[in-house]
Amino acid sequence: MLLHPLNKWLPTLVLLLSHSIFFAQRVYLVNPSFNETVARPSYLPTSWSDCGHELQSPPDIQPCGAWETPMVPAVEGYTYLSMVTRNNNTVERVQQELTNPLESGSLYIFSIYLSHFEEYISADALYNDSMVQATLKIDSESQVRGGFSNTPSVSYANPITLRIWGGNEDCDLDELLATSPLINHFDWKKYLFLIQPQKTYSFFILEAFYGDHTKKPYSGNIMLDNSELSDFPIPDLANNHDPKDILSYIINQRDSVDHFKNAVYCENILTLWDFNQNSSRENILQFIKTSTESEQNKMINALHSSLLIDNAFALEELIFEWKNASEDDRNKSFEKYKESISSEDLSDGILTYIAENKELILKELMGIYDK
Repeated sequence: MLLHPLNKWLPTLVLLLSHSIFFAQRVYLVNPSFNETVARPSYLPTSWSDCGHELQSPPDIQPCGAWETPMVPAVEGYTYLSMVTRNNNTVERVQQELTNPLESGSLYIFSIYLSHFEEYISADALYNDSMVQATLKIDSESQVRGGFSNTPSVSYANPITLRIWGGNEDCDLDELLATSPLINHFDWKKYLFLIQPQKTYSFFILEAFYGDHTKKPYSGNIMLDNSELSDFPIPDLANNHDPKDILSYIINQRDSVDHFKNAVYCENILTLWDFNQNSSRENILQFIKTSTESEQNKMINALHSSLLIDNAFALEELIFEWKNASEDDRNKSFEKYKESISSEDLSDGILTYIAENKELILKELMGIYDK
């Protein structure tokens, strides 16, 4: 990093600082970490409201020790939220009216830490329902919400998913904005979701939901902490998904900071770009002579990933023959290689690769600012 001249750093530093100032002023969620002074069951953190079934208990502020759950510490602050799905096909949801609406077509990032309790024992909701139907005598809502005294317990220690909704009325599930994978780990992990609503929404809803590994409703739990909803950190790409503009941004950013260390898609794009820019005989032969086997495999994998299969096989064959052939045969191999590929195909392939992986590439780009 210290080898870069200062004037190369300044534009990027100014850009990052201006982004930080801009995003610090724009708030969407209040109490996004579900903080509360006291942890307690069937109670919601400040600024969040219940959107679950009216005859079922609301989510819990953890760690409260209820339901035989372990006292897992929060990621941020003292408390966090836990929600469940039930075997009677009801799920828990929470909502908040946004301080700024999500605009139609704009890009946003929602980040949140998720986990799931290894132990969780609570009432069998399906049995509770059968008791209600059998007696047909419900004295009050609290009788059902609290469960009957003889209701057996079941385990809720099953992994579930988080679904994120946008709406414009109270508990309105109008558009499914994002879905998490199955949360089956007991440690906190941060998840990033790229959100682009089709309409403008003023309500933001988080829903516990069943995994797609079973067709039957089941009892499960999920833990939520330290969330953040913010604008996409690269405004010039937020509403412009042109592959050429994305390519230009990645190329222009590569020398400023170490953005793409673990960004597979961006690295593939830069690898293909470099190869295309240096496709003369001298440069390709220099690449074969000086590159390591790992670097050669990276180039071949990038070509495969962009679906330029012919180019990948041609390069792989050239590398093999170059290592095992005489000088004359090497020259023939190179001519054969040049006939098998096209720089125009490679240029189009890079743009096609970006177009087909846009969402994943944009997620990698937003990870630049996820510090």
